[in-house]
Amino acid sequence: MVPAPQKPSPEKRRTRVLLVSVALFLASCALPCLHWQNGDSMFGWEVLLLGWMGVLYGQLAWFANPLYALAMLCSVLSRGRWVTLLSLGCVFVGLLTVTLFFTELPADEANVNKLRLQSLGPAAWLWMGSFLTLVYANGRRDPIRGTFQGIGQA
Repeated sequence: MVPAPQKPSPEKRRTRVLLVSVALFLASCALPCLHWQNGDSMFGWEVLLLGWMGVLYGQLAWFANPLYALAMLCSVLSRGRWVTLLSLGCVFVGLLTVTLFFTELPADEANVNKLRLQSLGPAAWLWMGSFLTLVYANGRRDPIRGTFQGIGQA
């Protein structure tokens, strides 16, 4: 008689979900992210490198990236409820991307031409998916015992 295959431990499943989150984030860097009304597009890696300058124009969504790095670090080190809060912070700060639809950004150094977002590319959705996956991986901690309950377990 063949023994039934064993299910992976909750920590192994959690590790796999964290790896999926990192894979989604890295994939978002390689794909088109923002499509502007003038026909130009920006890839995810361009937004990752230049997005910090958005703070000059009231765009704060890029700051979900350092939050993501911190949340991922805390996830690996298993730092309790802060992980869940940081993960949720990534989602909420990342949602500020929507404000780009209502904001004109300068398209040149002289501030003569303006850019307005036309649509989000696949990278933006994968980027947000990486945050949601991180929330899923970290949102099941028992705050009293400080233990992980496991993905898919009640």
